Order: sequence, then C-alpha cells, then structure tokens
Amino acid sequence: MCWMAPEMIRGKQKYDNKIDVWSFGIFVVELAQGEPPYINEQQIRVLYNIAHNPPPSIDKTKWSPEFCNFVDMALQKDPEERYNTD
Repeated sequence: MCWMAPEMIRGKQKYDNKIDVWSFGIFVVELAQGEPPYINEQQIRVLYNIAHNPPPSIDKTKWSPEFCNFVDMALQKDPEERYNTD
C-alpha cells in the first residue's frame, strides 16, 4: 500500500522528515483501524485519493482527544502545518 505524502505525489517537495511523519500517521491509522486507508482501492486510485481528498482520519469516538489530535497533526496535507521531527 502506498503511504506517500501528498506533496511527494504532486512532485512539489523533496524528501524530508515531514514525509516520514505523514507515513507514520498513516501507520497509526492502520494500527487503530486494523487496515490501512484505501485498502480496497487500486494503487493509482490510492495516489489520487491522497493527493485530492481530505487526509484519512480515525473514529474520534473510540480514541482519546490527544491521540486524535496526534493523527490529525501527523496527517496535515500542508507540510508546513504537519508535525516535525526537529
């Protein structure tokens, strides 16, 4: 499954730590839901969804506000608003 960050799909940014944060956020969603987002989609459709749709999210009724906030911040489509590892 492709966990590529939106800015990489669009070719607008070189690899940096914010791309790792996006991938980790997707991994966390997979752990929380038991499967990755777009599991039943073809790879090209996954890339389209990541680039053009809102980021994946988790069920906010099942998880703590802190956890939900972490997921939301890790999956910000604008890398300037995404968590940083620095």
